Amino acid sequence: MDERAKKLLLDFIQEKLNGNIDNIRDFDFKTLRESDKFGCPRRYFDCDDTEVMRAVYVVLWENFLPELSMDTLGNTGKYRGDTMNSFHTMFGREIPEKPGFYAGLEKYNPTDEIRERVRKFSRKYCSTIGNFVVLPNLYVQNTTLNFYRGTNQWRDFFDRFLIQLRNVLCDYQKKDPLLNELVAANSFCFDQYRGRKGFLALEKILLLEDYCEYGNTPKIEFPMNYHWKNPADAETYLKDVEAYLDRAECIIYNRSWNIWFILREKLADELKNYETGPDSEESTEDEVCLPQPEDNENGTVHLVWKEGERTWVKNHWEYADGCTPLDKCFEITPDFDKALDMLSKWTDENGGPVGVICTDNIYEEYYEAERDACRTISYAERFLIKEGFLSPENAITVDPEDQN
Repeated sequence: MDERAKKLLLDFIQEKLNGNIDNIRDFDFKTLRESDKFGCPRRYFDCDDTEVMRAVYVVLWENFLPELSMDTLGNTGKYRGDTMNSFHTMFGREIPEKPGFYAGLEKYNPTDEIRERVRKFSRKYCSTIGNFVVLPNLYVQNTTLNFYRGTNQWRDFFDRFLIQLRNVLCDYQKKDPLLNELVAANSFCFDQYRGRKGFLALEKILLLEDYCEYGNTPKIEFPMNYHWKNPADAETYLKDVEAYLDRAECIIYNRSWNIWFILREKLADELKNYETGPDSEESTEDEVCLPQPEDNENGTVHLVWKEGERTWVKNHWEYADGCTPLDKCFEITPDFDKALDMLSKWTDENGGPVGVICTDNIYEEYYEAERDACRTISYAERFLIKEGFLSPENAITVDPEDQN
């Protein structure tokens, strides 16, 4: 693993996430605007091109994307970070004298409820880790993949870009000519992902499956609308705004969990050696991955796990033997599907005695999302190993000995 990227990411977890990697899932990268260490020192600020996001890209994908490193990322590098689901296309820029109001949205007289949803999208989704991806960045005709997809008829909608990228990589007859040139210019990255299997591999590597239907074919996810559309239709625009938010929030949420899961597993050994606590930079008592149990004065809850016991400690479960729920399942059975089914059955228990997790328990969403992320990454890694895109030694969910 790239030591420079790993060190910066570990410092970020300690200094900005209160020492808890769980907090990376909904961290607002806009807050790094003034940070020389983690933001964009001496260059234009862009959430998807901050120093720490460059480190994230390298840790996630250095084994899959040729020549990806901290030194090859940026506006003039071979790779560049990109924001998948745009904010400005739908809502426009924030009005300087009216914070929390957006020029594009305000043209259509939205309700206060829609305004608040858009603000939440800006704060909790659009500038979070699940909305960022890295793309090759070599120029053709004074444009790049990042710039071109935002300035043509796709209007910066990632679903339409992904469909066109599939057409090029799979050599379908209906190809966008300039995109075809851009892919050829960035052949150092794309050549290994040509053909149907190659595109499926790239889709799984970059965690883009929520843009695809059954069979992993990219599909239209969003209505084609934007705030400067002419002629303007307020009723259609506001309906499309809600549809856009519904789907984009779901995609970003799922992808944030998947990225978190990969980072947590890749950095597991290093994270054990890092000090955590309330003295970390910008830490707050509220920065925990799950809410504190409201009915417990001591901040701990005791629940039974078969023969053992677990304790809620600030923001995680601790067992007598130090296992997480998922670890315990894999300890009981090495079979991946059986372990996840066991975890699912346990967390879905309903109406049992005090101490049994129920479907309406405040922790259920956490374990369900962790389960789904583990399943998604494991299935992806099994496909990538089978098709020769991933060495079993570099997998995080597959035991190399199982591949022999």
